[in-house]
Amino acid sequence: AYEHQEVPFEKVVEEVVRERDLSRSPLFQVMLVLQNTPDVPGLQLGDVQLEREGFEHSRAKYELTLSLCHTPEGLRGSVNYLTDLFSSTTIERLVAHFKALLHSIVQQPQQSIASLNMLSMQEEAQLLHGFNASEVDYPQDNSIVSLFEQQVLQTPNNIAVIFEEEQLT
Repeated sequence: AYEHQEVPFEKVVEEVVRERDLSRSPLFQVMLVLQNTPDVPGLQLGDVQLEREGFEHSRAKYELTLSLCHTPEGLRGSVNYLTDLFSSTTIERLVAHFKALLHSIVQQPQQSIASLNMLSMQEEAQLLHGFNASEVDYPQDNSIVSLFEQQVLQTPNNIAVIFEEEQLT
């Protein structure tokens, strides 16, 4: 990007994006901002005293923007998002997952990102056991063939097998 910083943004979009959707940012939808510049309290320029001032974005420019800032207490962050794409519940869950991921990174800095945890214990249990509660009782002394034959007798017109476009009853 630094080598080609003189290229206008419109030219980059023209060269990279084949089909343009004017309702979306042409190159990216999610932005992560990390403000890691040192805080300079009481900066004086002649007669002018400069102070850091926070501000709120009134409207999201991108689908999702996560802004992080180093503070003496640690990282402080905010999320700006399009409300027609995300609910506040979804964003709260996303933030909780991000916090859990950061915690995992601090606890296990040598781990690969793929092996780090970002779910709460409750969410992990729900995914592994709650959503996967597909256990069905069946006679343990029957073979799969006899179970299949029983099902055929009970529901002879139901679809038994699907392969590509073919269905067998």
